[in-house]
Amino acid sequence: MQTKVFNIISNFTTMRSLNLNHSILRVALLVLLTTFSITNARAGTTTKKYYYYATMNVSSTGNGYVYVSNVSATQEQATSTSLSCGPVQDNHSYSSPPDNGQVTFYLSAKPQNNNYKFDGWSESSTRPSSFLSTSETYTYTVSIPTATSNSSNPGGTANATTSESNFSGDETKYYSNTVTKTLYAYFSEKKLVNITFIGTETGSYKSTISGVTNTVSSSGANANNVEEVLLSEPIPASGYVFAGWYQINTSGTILDISNDLSKSVNFSESGNVSIGARFVSTSTPKFKNISTSTEYYGLKAALSAAVSGQTIIPVAEETVLDGADLLPADNGTYTIPAGVTLLVPYNTSNSVQTKPVKINETKNATA
Repeated sequence: MQTKVFNIISNFTTMRSLNLNHSILRVALLVLLTTFSITNARAGTTTKKYYYYATMNVSSTGNGYVYVSNVSATQEQATSTSLSCGPVQDNHSYSSPPDNGQVTFYLSAKPQNNNYKFDGWSESSTRPSSFLSTSETYTYTVSIPTATSNSSNPGGTANATTSESNFSGDETKYYSNTVTKTLYAYFSEKKLVNITFIGTETGSYKSTISGVTNTVSSSGANANNVEEVLLSEPIPASGYVFAGWYQINTSGTILDISNDLSKSVNFSESGNVSIGARFVSTSTPKFKNISTSTEYYGLKAALSAAVSGQTIIPVAEETVLDGADLLPADNGTYTIPAGVTLLVPYNTSNSVQTKPVKINETKNATA
């Protein structure tokens, strides 16, 4: 504490010239000194510092290895089935509470041998329907909630309270938060197939395998030990239109793949399959998906593109199903997917019967 004293009486000679008792002067001086003393005291200050930490665990669900690091340059080939990294401190400096801290980790995965493939990363310990990433190398950022109380010390130890004070009354308080994340790497066995690409006089298309593209025309083509194929650029002959891709399994079951002009296809089981493009005549009856307002040549294409809850109608009031859009493998049968409504016949409000939809039995088509 610093004390300032105002110089009230500086000349004791003048005081003595006054005919006063010395003891009375001493008392008066003491009162004056006390009355005119003031205090200059500096209040202590509190400094807050914020620290954020994250720990990343990575685990293989089988048939592969994983690696994790918080430094990109040291990312290595995956050689373990389970690793941890952390606690790693957020490298930002905060003078006030941020919305959250962030720590970035670099992950990699590797199948145990060529019979397996990497499928993706997930936070779920059970195989998900979709992945955070399907790349073997993955950059993952952990967000750490704002530290609002003394929840841990600067070393990242949970449930510790840390503050420092000095003789001036200053204090430094440390606020920190620690988060632990776990990611799982999923692998699966490769499914390799031998493919017969079906040729047709009604059009051509392209197939791409491991970066090599070939044109499939009327003569067809073959490829062995294929894991994935890209189908693209269907070109119909004059008087025909493209109506989707299809696959015939070893059992003879036909699978409508997609109506997209370009489609990547992989396989759920090994064996022999046939793949082709479906081309139909431009005179083939059109059907419309009134849920998407999309029109298709042929009922087959319209049904294969429909999903549950959607409705298909014929475009023309008098529509003849003659099986022109069916392949021999379809066995002359249209299959309506579960939950899809085929509304025939229909009126302008697409709800009630007007004129019948006819079936030309000479083409052996049934609905």
